[in-house]
Amino acid sequence: MASHNEAPILNAPAAVRWIVGLTVAVHVLRSLLPVPSDDWVLETFGFIPARYQAAAGGGNDLFAMVVSPFSHLFLHADWMHLTMNMAFFLAFGSAVGRRMGAAQLLILYFLCGLAAAFFWAYLYQPQQALLLGASGAVSGMVGAAARVSIWPPRHSSSAIPFWRRSTIITFVVIWLLLNVGFGIFPVLVSNSYSGIAWEAHLGGFIAGFVLIGAFDGRGRLMAVATPFGLQEGHRTMTQNYSTATAARPMDALESLLTRSSVPARMLREPAPDGAELEVILETAMRAPDHASLRPWRFLIIRGDARRQLGELFADALCRRDPLADGAAREKELSRPMRSPLIVVVCADIVEGNPKVPAVEQIVTCGAAAQNMLNAAHAMGYAGIMLTGKNAHDPFVKQALGLKPKDEIIGFLYFGTADGEARPKKRPAAASFAREWTGREPAA
Repeated sequence: MASHNEAPILNAPAAVRWIVGLTVAVHVLRSLLPVPSDDWVLETFGFIPARYQAAAGGGNDLFAMVVSPFSHLFLHADWMHLTMNMAFFLAFGSAVGRRMGAAQLLILYFLCGLAAAFFWAYLYQPQQALLLGASGAVSGMVGAAARVSIWPPRHSSSAIPFWRRSTIITFVVIWLLLNVGFGIFPVLVSNSYSGIAWEAHLGGFIAGFVLIGAFDGRGRLMAVATPFGLQEGHRTMTQNYSTATAARPMDALESLLTRSSVPARMLREPAPDGAELEVILETAMRAPDHASLRPWRFLIIRGDARRQLGELFADALCRRDPLADGAAREKELSRPMRSPLIVVVCADIVEGNPKVPAVEQIVTCGAAAQNMLNAAHAMGYAGIMLTGKNAHDPFVKQALGLKPKDEIIGFLYFGTADGEARPKKRPAAASFAREWTGREPAA
């Protein structure tokens, strides 16, 4: 599993790596060509609006007319131009690409590039100009990121961590202002004019913003519906999951076999939020649940509520031990501040059920907690479940709004791992299993 600490190129989805690799390879090959040959490549595969204007003498090169709206994305003016485009594509393309399958990202990328080219051709007057570069498609990734941050699509699905809304929105606003005012991508190369094809950027941005709704969550291994479209999304999730796992069965196994608890002191921002947190909670609903009692309850604690939880822990300590010193109280105060997000998993025990005793309901809630930890790990986050005296303290349970019969299964701490935790040495599973071959003799 990739982690947040890996280099962006190593952590990028496969489709992003393919596009970056092919784009760089094309630029390297062009650098080896003699000037006349490179000029032919630019004229044939670059986007020239005049081809579509019979009055300008174009329109007779059918091959170039069909190919150039897409092939121009792989042609760049120089290494700086290429580096800027690929750097932004690695950032925004990865963020968007993690929300869909490889085929979906490729289609979205080329559609945004197509829209950008013709939007530029419509607004930009010198029809003999030549459009080069991937920035139109990259701008589509920026638009898609803005859309899912500001206004999530109805069937939104997030299977890996996405940038925090405030960060995305702030950057998009700055990007738009810079793009309109000064331009940050050296895209346009022309015989008569060199500058920034802001029109292409704007067209790509609009296309990505509009089209992401048709692609978000499609084709992923574990596409899961959020409350924006829960009923219909469940059917989509089941179809996507069963199809994808048949083709890539090791993905889910790798996630399960590589998960381990990360100490709460090592958990930092960002933590799962928004659609990501909804997905994590949705995985809890998949825990084994005899008689469909759904005994699990979840308390989400973040922000200033963590400080209040710390005060509750400190008060509970003083009730349990009136002689507790200041250091012990300070430890309880700081305990919830170790990570940016805490989910308290509780069991709302259904008493007197003839089929499902309380212990089985507690096990069900424990399975829900495990699902949540596994989901967070699959998204690239880290977590740990802690209990201790606070989990069994009646004063704490009452302050959290629980009834005396209810149980706190554990406090799940979530965040992004700050560094690598020391891996635990796991004993062989075979030492805990044996094959039963028949009834044991009576003692």
